[in-house]
Amino acid sequence: MRSLLVLALLGCGGSTEADPSNPAADTGTLADAVVEAAGDAPPSATACTELAAIWASGTANKQGDRWDVSGCVPRSGPVFETVKPATRAPERWAAARCNDGSPFAFVTRIATPPSKQWVVFLEGGGYCDEVSMPCAAREPERTTTVPEADRAPSSRAPSGLLSRDATVNPAFAQANHVFAHYCSSDFWSGSTTEKRSSYSWYFSGHANVRAMLELLVERYGLDDGDAEVLFGGGSAGAFGAHFNVHLAEKLLPKTSAARKLRLFVDAGWKIEWDDPAYRLGKSTLPDLEAWRAAREVWGGTFDPVCEAAEKDPVKCLFGPGWYPHVSKRMPVLLQQSTRDTVFMGVHNLKPGDPAAAKWQLQVETSLKDVGWLFSSAGLYHVLAGSDAGMKLGPAGSTLAQVLARFVRDGAPERVLF
Repeated sequence: MRSLLVLALLGCGGSTEADPSNPAADTGTLADAVVEAAGDAPPSATACTELAAIWASGTANKQGDRWDVSGCVPRSGPVFETVKPATRAPERWAAARCNDGSPFAFVTRIATPPSKQWVVFLEGGGYCDEVSMPCAAREPERTTTVPEADRAPSSRAPSGLLSRDATVNPAFAQANHVFAHYCSSDFWSGSTTEKRSSYSWYFSGHANVRAMLELLVERYGLDDGDAEVLFGGGSAGAFGAHFNVHLAEKLLPKTSAARKLRLFVDAGWKIEWDDPAYRLGKSTLPDLEAWRAAREVWGGTFDPVCEAAEKDPVKCLFGPGWYPHVSKRMPVLLQQSTRDTVFMGVHNLKPGDPAAAKWQLQVETSLKDVGWLFSSAGLYHVLAGSDAGMKLGPAGSTLAQVLARFVRDGAPERVLF
């Protein structure tokens, strides 16, 4: 059966990565992490329940640096398992953490009957940088881990792209579902090991994504052999999607080479705005300088292929900067309102303001070369996180329907409404 992985991310720290071929900042293999009590040789088989709470029974066999979980039986029901990589294997993933140093978490639910389809959604929720957005005003839940323990059931209520309702989510209702908690405040872009900012915070977004993907490959059955991957995110996670898609390329080389790694960006298209009357947040700087300062606070990096090609790596935050580089490597679907309420709002710009028409025209112009595009002038932000958002759009071309055609390798569509 063909498999489909959908990774959606919402939301930059200095990284040890120089290009997409350079893997994680945290080194080591699964063989380093799992050893027999009686010696230093890794086991060739283990009970599936040792790998994850999502498995009810069965035995997994070792294949290189991953476990073959085809013999594992998933637990039935709608419950998500909470996964905290730094708790699960601190010797490997200690750097996967929130601003306050507590462990980064994601939740996963394996489909029954078993499926090789995956939906992985990285959460959004703004950012802070002590330049345009003060970290003192950051919501506490955006800076720390979830209350559930590693391996515990999660109370996550799925909707939109994580829904089991085929009328809402026809392409992915029967997929394995993963949702990652955003707690790094850095657009999922940092992987430095030292504390940063006057709050002594960690900015570890890159490290968090890396740990999640490695765990999914090693212990949850994400197999590069026949996978189809939609990697995406909404808002801050949408930035994280195009900042981190190279990690998926590295871990899933066959999928990437076959162009079955696909990127979905749900409201992650920024333009370089320069109007002194409408600056970014509390900043008095033009966008380029404000984002450069934020990147420095985070110790951040963006898409490494884009950064290697552009003289100024901050250009890779803006849509016209990253898109040409990423879209050459994989199919990309962009959902973006030309009057995005959040993106206009962080510039202190309202739809009725004198500069609103200029904003809309600049966004529309910047989107002219995007192949797969779902866009309108509606007053909204992200769509894929809700049932209503998935149903938005003209008859026959709702977001859910366009997503379904996108993953079936249909001809590029520009749905403008």
